[in-house]
Amino acid sequence: MSKQRVIIVGGGFGGAGDPPLGLYLVEQGEVEIIRPHPQHPDGSATSVLGPGSLFGEKSLLNHEPRVSSVRARSQVRVLVVARSVLARSFPSQRSLCHALARKLNPRARDLSTMG
Repeated sequence: MSKQRVIIVGGGFGGAGDPPLGLYLVEQGEVEIIRPHPQHPDGSATSVLGPGSLFGEKSLLNHEPRVSSVRARSQVRVLVVARSVLARSFPSQRSLCHALARKLNPRARDLSTMG
């Protein structure tokens, strides 16, 4: 099942290198995507996502560790769909999952070209 989470300003959703746990849909507030950077030990913000945006899709769909951290810029409410729920829903539909992620989040198109 999916569940809602509320995160306070500055709170996080895990970090780069963490295993994929689910797909997150921002319902309220803004989060920033933070990528590791050699000149910035805490990483640097590469984008801001608001209501209707997804994150966590690349690592979840590719079964890879997360490449970014996500931090709340404001109080955030997200809908979390656990990996196990998606696995039961789309057990052999990998291409459908990719198409869905690309349609729901244009950022996924850019991420799908990354190594």
